[in-house]
Amino acid sequence: MTNANPASDVARRAPRARPAFPGRALGRLVGRGAGPWIVFWAILALAFALMCIIVFRTQVWQTPDGIYYYARALRFTGLSEAAAYAEVARVGDALGYHYDNPEMMFHFDLVVPRLVHPLLAAPWVAWFGHAGMLVPTITGTAVFFGGTAWALAARYGRAIALGTSLIAMAGWHWFFFSVVTQPEGLAALWFAGALFAAVRYRRARRATAGAPSADAAQAAGKAASAAAALADQPPAAGLPGLAGGAGAGGRNRERGWWWLVVAGAFMLAFGFTRQAQLIPAGALFVVWLGEWVRSRRMRNSWLVPAAVIVGVNAASQLFQLLMFSGFSQRDQFLKETGTDNTADAIRVIPRLARRIFTQDFNWFAASDAVMLVFCLLVGIGLVACWRRVEAHLCLGAIAGALIYNISNGNPTALRYFQPGWICAVLLAAAVLAYASGTQPGSGLPHLPQRARRAPSRAASAEVEA
Repeated sequence: MTNANPASDVARRAPRARPAFPGRALGRLVGRGAGPWIVFWAILALAFALMCIIVFRTQVWQTPDGIYYYARALRFTGLSEAAAYAEVARVGDALGYHYDNPEMMFHFDLVVPRLVHPLLAAPWVAWFGHAGMLVPTITGTAVFFGGTAWALAARYGRAIALGTSLIAMAGWHWFFFSVVTQPEGLAALWFAGALFAAVRYRRARRATAGAPSADAAQAAGKAASAAAALADQPPAAGLPGLAGGAGAGGRNRERGWWWLVVAGAFMLAFGFTRQAQLIPAGALFVVWLGEWVRSRRMRNSWLVPAAVIVGVNAASQLFQLLMFSGFSQRDQFLKETGTDNTADAIRVIPRLARRIFTQDFNWFAASDAVMLVFCLLVGIGLVACWRRVEAHLCLGAIAGALIYNISNGNPTALRYFQPGWICAVLLAAAVLAYASGTQPGSGLPHLPQRARRAPSRAASAEVEA
């Protein structure tokens, strides 16, 4: 019997089209335009993994300061001080660090308030031993780079986000102190989270700035109903929804206040991760001050987020000064300046700052030129983008870190600035976008919607009939 429709046989015998990548799900994603995003995240993930391999293959990941956090983590697992000190002494002797003061190991007032890192590491230390200290730091650094890259892609597009993230990641000195047993990476993550929450709060407040109040919406609804009754017509369907819009505005306003709670929680974690409260407080204060100068309004949109972040940091700093008074920042400052009173120490500040800057620059020039390039971008941004929020954030963070560094008196290759890393990354991205002519808001960090299928011929015939 002859087939009445030979074209159908050809269609059945024709091979089915396969996706370009293995796997149907991945092929569908690529078909929807996710291919560039897959490559984007693959580059960042491989670069992050490569930097981790470089750090852990070429450096000793247990730092001398990090042994104190390991001791606290062991105590949080339930070990006694004697057992924890025996384990710390064993690890320290194997690495060449000799600790002979158990009292200072567990009761040093500079380290005792830094609870967050040991608390997060305690479960992993109980399972994996000493290496468990790396789990919170590596995870926190990965979240920091992933969240920052996503935010930059949303603002400037993938190219600027990828370039900025790779430059910031390739500076191995900061990357080293982020993923090893130091709390700098976690502190940078908490500040980035608080800054994100502050931006979301401002966005929620702007969304409700033009929303009508409930009384105005009710009056508008009554007026529309009265007008429809006079015209002997039913009210328009869209007008009663005006009250719903006001309700939505109220909900947005309530959600906006919750973002302040999130920012405060992040800053509380920041204060008990590392005592660098001057950095976020200085950054948000300068942002608010810059907006005041620009808009001539003291009560601008940055006032409330800045008040929350500065207030939480000031409260945590004051609490630590009162509860853990064994360490004196003033005595440390006098010791490093070689003076015996504050007035003489202040006169030494220019010479001390010059020494710190010279040693840090020489260190970067000899071993981390990528970080010098990154610092160059930040310096250019402070001048070229001086009107923008990113420059104000970075300027305030630099001022706070400078006070922090000079009061300690030690060259640290900008490690004291590392909790404000997010400010430098944002400003570097703004410089690259400005130089390339990329406008903010050009990024689209979401997958395009799947195109609707064309109606079949049978459906079209039914519609025509």
